[in-house]
Amino acid sequence: ETAALGSGLVSTLTSKLQPLQNLTVIAKESARKFKDSEQSPREIGQALGAGTIVTGEIQTSSNRVQVNIQLIDANTEDLGWGSTFTKSKEEFLDLQNEIATKLAGELKGELDAAEAQQLAQKATNNPEAHSEYQKGRREWNKRSKEGFAKAISHFERAIELDPDFANPFAGLADTYGLLSSYNLEPALEVMPKAKLNAEKAIELNPNLAEAFASLAWYQFIFEFDRKGAEENFDKAIKLNPNYATAYHWFGLMMNTSLELDRSTVLLRKALELEPTSLIIPSNLAQAYRLAGQ
Repeated sequence: ETAALGSGLVSTLTSKLQPLQNLTVIAKESARKFKDSEQSPREIGQALGAGTIVTGEIQTSSNRVQVNIQLIDANTEDLGWGSTFTKSKEEFLDLQNEIATKLAGELKGELDAAEAQQLAQKATNNPEAHSEYQKGRREWNKRSKEGFAKAISHFERAIELDPDFANPFAGLADTYGLLSSYNLEPALEVMPKAKLNAEKAIELNPNLAEAFASLAWYQFIFEFDRKGAEENFDKAIKLNPNYATAYHWFGLMMNTSLELDRSTVLLRKALELEPTSLIIPSNLAQAYRLAGQ
């Protein structure tokens, strides 16, 4: 149970902090690879290109959840701000919002009204739907036929639990989009589903960066609408300047149009945000090869 709560907390804090301006947040999949690591904070910081490490510990007893959070300077290994948060298990989503707001203030300084409001918002009030969405993203990131099938199942379950939860619709759009790109399903069958789900996600949450990146990928891959795709990739990056997938897919589009300088800049940014990814450096290598480097 604590492992599941911890995984959910990492995902939520990352997604909450990433849209903040002037704050670089490493993607959760890269950060998760250092869970229970015996490496020092300095070594982890060097591997991730991070100046500050956020560590945490979760303890549960009966119906209570206690989370201990600590900031560590990755260069000096000095301990910074730390705090303990406690709530009932039913209030775990509220607890995550509280931690995210406090962390943002410690990392970024004073928050403006829009940022404070953004951090206070919950994507869903259903903890089970939230958990299903996070499971779907982990399966999606495996980039396998089995992983995509499981991702669809988790996303659909999340939507069943909360039909107004925008994120799993974006997750479905991304899954159908990659099923086509990886030649696992016919494009004519799955790409219309990608568009439908991306548009539904935008309808439910017009500020969801993932949904605009999903729609842009559809426009690029299926409609060959580079202008529309570029506008939506730009919008995704504006909404979430730390969303690695937007930079990654935008870089791939620039690569295919042989705008290689721009492609490598975008792909390098994606790799900075997702430093343990395997697919991003592979695509960056392709861009360098095309550029004769």
